[in-house]
Amino acid sequence: MAIWRLSVIFLSLFTVWSSANPQCDTHVDCKTCVNNKSWIGKNCRWCPLDRNCHADGSPLNPCLQNQNVKDAAKCQEMKYGKYDPKAAFSYTLMSAAAYTNDPQKCLRKIYPTGDFVIKNIIRHSCEDLPLFKYEECFAYTAVSNKKRIIAVAFRGTVINSLQIYDQIISILTTPKTSFPTGGNVQRYFANAYQKLYQGVNASVTSLVRQYPAYDVVVTGHSLGGAIASLAAVSLVYQKLVPVNRMYLYTYGLPRVGDKQYALNHDRLLNNSWRVVHNRDIVSHLPTCNIFTGCFFPSNGPYHHRTEVFYPDQTMNQGSQYIQCKGDDDEKCSDGMITRKPCIIDLSKCIKYHEYYFGIRVGTLCDGS
Repeated sequence: MAIWRLSVIFLSLFTVWSSANPQCDTHVDCKTCVNNKSWIGKNCRWCPLDRNCHADGSPLNPCLQNQNVKDAAKCQEMKYGKYDPKAAFSYTLMSAAAYTNDPQKCLRKIYPTGDFVIKNIIRHSCEDLPLFKYEECFAYTAVSNKKRIIAVAFRGTVINSLQIYDQIISILTTPKTSFPTGGNVQRYFANAYQKLYQGVNASVTSLVRQYPAYDVVVTGHSLGGAIASLAAVSLVYQKLVPVNRMYLYTYGLPRVGDKQYALNHDRLLNNSWRVVHNRDIVSHLPTCNIFTGCFFPSNGPYHHRTEVFYPDQTMNQGSQYIQCKGDDDEKCSDGMITRKPCIIDLSKCIKYHEYYFGIRVGTLCDGS
């Protein structure tokens, strides 16, 4: 009987104590998080990659040890711009124009009012391995005086070419390389970026001087999105474009770099929109970590913010979307592809990658 009474007293005291120290995941902002303790009595910590509060030692915290915020003085407010679905559709068209060798002709077709005028075309041999020879790395800059926009669009992977084999083999066999903004990125993406960035940098610098009040929009689909990610963050990091005038819109973006690259990207760009259509397979490559996945404190490829997830199988301009909280968010495309992996219907997952807002991005202007 005495043991029973002691058990009841202990359980009552534990209930009172644990209710005064609730689970860390009940806290929704950084300062509240780090100023409270978990039920085991240790201070909670804030992970800026998933924007969640975690208990000390939690295995479901994606942040590396040095990325966790434990001091309220180090909490940084995460500023967001505003996602514009109409603009997202418009920049999908600009990404499509980058797949052609005559983007001005394509732009005249898709913008019949003559909004955008090509200023520079930058192209370079893009092969990473000596096994393959082709010329596919391509970008253009354009200006719309009507919209007061300087646009930079990068070409994505040309599926029916040697480039896709070069890209796959390079990602699987070559190590990551460091990037000036911090962290490591896939070497193939870094090489493609370096081959185009000098020309893009020169063009954007000149255009910003001519049109200092214009916004700069950087965009791309697939590989083009990866190069766009690196270019946009570099233009802001080098202070060539003010952060309040930089907009990044990507479509079917693969994971560009590791968790430190993702974190630094998040801190530098607040108008960064990563549009994902349903179970687009490319958006989940390379995999976060072959053993632990995306939601554990181990390093590996990781997305930067902000995912805008369109869950409908048929995506159009009026489709509903989710602005996701975490960089790799299990409540968005990660969760969908985990529940239904692209195994027996891989061709459908590839189709999700090819089609955004109802258009096949890589072939929209074929024959125009």
